Amino acid sequence: MPEVRDAAIETGRTLWLAGLGLAGAAYQAATETFDTLVARGRREEPKTRAAAQRVVRQVRTRATGLANDATRLSKRKLGQALDALGVDQSPRPKNVFHRLGDLTEALL
Repeated sequence: MPEVRDAAIETGRTLWLAGLGLAGAAYQAATETFDTLVARGRREEPKTRAAAQRVVRQVRTRATGLANDATRLSKRKLGQALDALGVDQSPRPKNVFHRLGDLTEALL
């Protein structure tokens, strides 16, 4: 019976060592994979940043254009409203705030 017991103990120890080896191999593989991904990320980061900056510039340019279009349209519509109300626009500078004041005076 001691032989069976010794064999069982040796088998248990072998399984224990195999489990430790598996855990160590998994840790090492995970560490290597993580390091590989970090290195790849470092290589990709400049391209990704450049692409993001291009998109930001495009959006900024488009937003500026839309804001300018809205300003021109607002000025034109305000001028049309003042003309429709018969407000003389010539004595004052064509500043939007002055024109809004004229419109307010004409409406009141």
